Amino acid sequence: MNGDNTSKSKVMEDFLSISGLTKKDLVGLVDEATNYQKRFRKGERCFDELRSHSVVSLFYENSTRTRMSFERATKLLGGEFAYFDIASSSVAKGESLRDTAIVLEALGFSAVVVRHYSEGVPQQVARWLEIPVLNAGDGCHEHPSQAVGDLVTLAERFGSLEALKGMKVAFVGDVAHSRVARSVSLALSMFGATSIFVGPPEMIPAVTSVEIARNLDEVVADVDIAYMLRVQQERLLVRETLDVSSYIRRFQLNDLRARRMKKEAVIMHPGPMNVGVEVDSTVSKAIDLLAPAQVRNGVFARMSILSRLLGGAQGV
Repeated sequence: MNGDNTSKSKVMEDFLSISGLTKKDLVGLVDEATNYQKRFRKGERCFDELRSHSVVSLFYENSTRTRMSFERATKLLGGEFAYFDIASSSVAKGESLRDTAIVLEALGFSAVVVRHYSEGVPQQVARWLEIPVLNAGDGCHEHPSQAVGDLVTLAERFGSLEALKGMKVAFVGDVAHSRVARSVSLALSMFGATSIFVGPPEMIPAVTSVEIARNLDEVVADVDIAYMLRVQQERLLVRETLDVSSYIRRFQLNDLRARRMKKEAVIMHPGPMNVGVEVDSTVSKAIDLLAPAQVRNGVFARMSILSRLLGGAQGV
């Protein structure tokens, strides 16, 4: 599961990117996550795969869903989870990322979950450490565990991963800065789904293999999945000022546009949601908005990932 090609003498691999996985890998992770989901729904709360393990989060960016999801997953699997507080650590005194990571390994943690505002940092940490490293989001690069959770949600909604073949998925909004869009579109392509990027020119990556639309009205009636993205103001350059009223007029999924969608189409959002920008208040509460299911299934997906790295599951 290591997307980095550097050699490494470690018993267990890392979880760094969707691009480093195969379709078979993803099917295995989703199947295992679905199994955890079913057992949880039957009332099971104690899983033993990580009983002798401890996981630590090394987050240089704020997070609610991802960090708590990894924590919940670790504890459900019987492991211990520690939150490394950057603000109150020696990082504030100038300690380097490398030294911080090495300290965490020396403290005896079984794995490190890394989130960073720069691309490639989890991959670099994985080269430094012998213990498994999990990518919880790196800059505008990838967010692979989110993609696995979304596949679990879509398999649940449509009956199977095979049902995704031939579907059209519109990623709407700030695609260029979205690591979620990158990971999820890569994952969906393995199952035969086609992506469409919808947004203003400055928010669309320079790609030639994906259909581009400059107005949501062009595609909203034809897509099977509308994946709405938050405008990441924190990643925009100083010169990239957002005309909010123009953006809402062209790209917001409002009630009127939602009514034009296919009857069986679904709406997704990775969170946090800016109600009134990418979606209106009506759509944010719509039954077809899968965001709560995405959060729930994100826990089972991360249970699957952690189990494959540290537990008894074999052969991803």
